[in-house]
Amino acid sequence: MVNFPIQRRGSAVLFYDLAQSLITEGHQQYTPEVVAGVPALRKLLSDCRRLQIPVFCAIPASYPASRDPQGYATKPIPTLAFQPGEIIQHAGSGAFYGTDFETRLLSVSCSTLAVCGMSADRGVNMALREAANRGINPVALTADIFARELSESSLGSVSLSELKRIHLAALERSLVHLMSAAEWVTELERAGSIA
Repeated sequence: MVNFPIQRRGSAVLFYDLAQSLITEGHQQYTPEVVAGVPALRKLLSDCRRLQIPVFCAIPASYPASRDPQGYATKPIPTLAFQPGEIIQHAGSGAFYGTDFETRLLSVSCSTLAVCGMSADRGVNMALREAANRGINPVALTADIFARELSESSLGSVSLSELKRIHLAALERSLVHLMSAAEWVTELERAGSIA
């Protein structure tokens, strides 16, 4: 089990691919688990703002218009109300490749990056590994990491809970600290003020 100290100074949070399409009924990306998780995500965002933790939101720069005519896959969930300077538009999986995210993290002296969002087996996974590869302590906020059931695979279907469990276990083996958002916020509060 990975264990490094959680400090307020140097911590940041990344909300990954929490697009409006995930909460829009009828959209091919609609994910009921995300709809149910929005109140917890709003609380996490509010706690981070209260504690003056830098907030970032990675969102796809583009998505095929034929599959998303309203552009919902490239817009953050509206009730999360991210500021324009917090948005990172990415073209591939992960938040670092082809973006200025690393520069933004350096500008806030980030040494620990907590990540939540979509999806445990793709973008969130990649962002956590990319952070670790850059010497940043990665924290997976487990209850706020989502996925979709893998029903079409040559190896058979994989349930949502099994997919998340396997990917989070592999991340923990790769030096990612696993904890709930509530545990992370409590540790940040214990760490005292930033100044």
